[in-house]
Amino acid sequence: MIKDVKESLVELVMGDAILELLEADAPISHGALIAQLARNLEQEQRESRREAILAAAKSAAQMHGYSGINF
Repeated sequence: MIKDVKESLVELVMGDAILELLEADAPISHGALIAQLARNLEQEQRESRREAILAAAKSAAQMHGYSGINF
């Protein structure tokens, strides 16, 4: 069950980042999503959400074949 909670939080923070891009009328792409997640990571103070944002950014980077991205 803990895995499901972590996966849900990763999906939630990824959705939050996409909504922020949409609200800003910004283009939606893997690069834009990763950049938004990086901005969110800088601002987030809760450790559980920071871990989820990091996992979401790594997942988005892997899906697009980005390598060498460090957070």
